[in-house]
Amino acid sequence: MVVQLQNWSKFLVQNNTGSQFDIQPQWFMVQRKIISEVYPDFPDPDTFRIYLYLCRHFDHNDKRCKRSKEKICIDLNYAKKQPGAPRLMNYPQEVNFALAWLENNQFIRRTNRNNHQAFQCEILTAPDFVPGINAFVRPVNVEYDWYSLKDNNHGYIMAPNKAFGDAILKKSSSVRKTWTDRKLKTWLSLYAHTWLEYFGGVDPDIVTIDSNGTLVISEWFCCNLKSSKTQVGDIIVWLISRGLLKPVECYFVRDVYYGDAGCCNPPAQTYDIKIVLRPYYLIQHKLESVEMKQKIGRMIL
Repeated sequence: MVVQLQNWSKFLVQNNTGSQFDIQPQWFMVQRKIISEVYPDFPDPDTFRIYLYLCRHFDHNDKRCKRSKEKICIDLNYAKKQPGAPRLMNYPQEVNFALAWLENNQFIRRTNRNNHQAFQCEILTAPDFVPGINAFVRPVNVEYDWYSLKDNNHGYIMAPNKAFGDAILKKSSSVRKTWTDRKLKTWLSLYAHTWLEYFGGVDPDIVTIDSNGTLVISEWFCCNLKSSKTQVGDIIVWLISRGLLKPVECYFVRDVYYGDAGCCNPPAQTYDIKIVLRPYYLIQHKLESVEMKQKIGRMIL
């Protein structure tokens, strides 16, 4: 089934309406393999969201996520302190189960020395899943930092903190109905394929919009999400309608991003025009590379 973006041209970014994107200095990292066709899903929505929350709040300098169990419960709406109470008296079962599962399967390691101290943890390199033994196995000699992951060919997603705020991870029926697991995974995966200096946004081989407003979506991308093209397409349309993804008309020279059609003259070389989807929240340092300094003046931001 074809997914159509109705009146798609009204969403097209123009260069005469002020600031179009939110550039953020803070970002976090999630490993790409946790969202793939061959990787098992987390046991429940709570565990998945608590894992994302821990990744967001992980301090790579201290190698710690300094979020107590009480803080997790309150931030994600699992519990509230009673008036006058110095602390939570009980922790919800969902939080206890999620943290225990993540620790037992080697996604995290507790760093508080004993159970009388507030919960703290370290994020570990995401384990590999071995179907033959139906178990997770932690990679050897691969640390959870971007240098080690890159050197050992472990891909990771860089996403702005603000794009995945605590509000969309909360335990709430309305939030869960709006931000389903599939939406969160699709949103994360689109950031995995966002490369500003080469594509000006999301790789158009992953998703683009043709001249009729039809979404052209990679089958491989949908397979990794364990979803149909219709399911993924409906989510992308929803993200566009919410202003979280913005279609931009871009010039490409030899399949490499040159600039935005609404912001610069066409290149002197032979060029193509493609509709690229650019996330509303962008990571600041991604705009400060040597390559981007040559192109940023030709980009609508």
